[in-house]
Amino acid sequence: MELIDEFTDMTWSIPLRSKGQAYDELRRWEKQRELETGEVVGIYRTDNGELKSNRMREWLATKGTQQEFTAPYTSAHNGVAERRHRTIFALARTMRAACNAPFYLWDYFVETAAHIAQRRPTTYQNKKTPYEAWYGRKPDLSYLREIGCAAFVLIPNKSNPKIYDRSLECKLIGYSNDSKAYICYHTKSRKVITSYHVQFVESFQTHPRPLLPHKMAGDSGIPPPVDDLQPPAVQQPSDDDHTLRQPCSGNPSETNRT
Repeated sequence: MELIDEFTDMTWSIPLRSKGQAYDELRRWEKQRELETGEVVGIYRTDNGELKSNRMREWLATKGTQQEFTAPYTSAHNGVAERRHRTIFALARTMRAACNAPFYLWDYFVETAAHIAQRRPTTYQNKKTPYEAWYGRKPDLSYLREIGCAAFVLIPNKSNPKIYDRSLECKLIGYSNDSKAYICYHTKSRKVITSYHVQFVESFQTHPRPLLPHKMAGDSGIPPPVDDLQPPAVQQPSDDDHTLRQPCSGNPSETNRT
């Protein structure tokens, strides 16, 4: 279930095990947003699906919140949500394919796609991010890593003997919404691990680096091209160099005179 704030273009993605959870998840989401901003939702615009129910109507009536519905089989009436849904799903499909992950991890990739969409500049907000429009500050992007890269999750000492490996090699699949932690997938055990203590090896870090610990003067630190590493070509001797010369013994012979 995607939720979009029309004013800031902020997007949230909430995984549902069944459509019957939509009402309870919406109430939980609204409570969190009210605590964040101190504002209340004025209007909900939904389709004619799971959120069109009697208990939904009774709940909104107690709050004074209005609910609008789109015309049946007319997605253009809710064009913003439909386009955002396609964008989120396209990004989620790309990340799942890059990770070569099983389909049951789909919800994680959808949440990660929404997490990234919140932090991407949009023309709707004059090149500002929805996150900045919602919270009033620019987002911190220093923690973002390449989805699908190798992630080595630290194993706690209390559950790991000293002779065993100190970390598990996993794949990064997302970011936790409840804490400053990463969500990683361990392919061997097929388990999802949430941890803050993770070391990453991204694709651009796989190239060899110089062995010298310090850069030399004028050295850019970039390895030379492959062509520069080839041995110099051996110069072939000329025809004159093939002339045999006899070693000189005694006095050299005088030059013939005419």
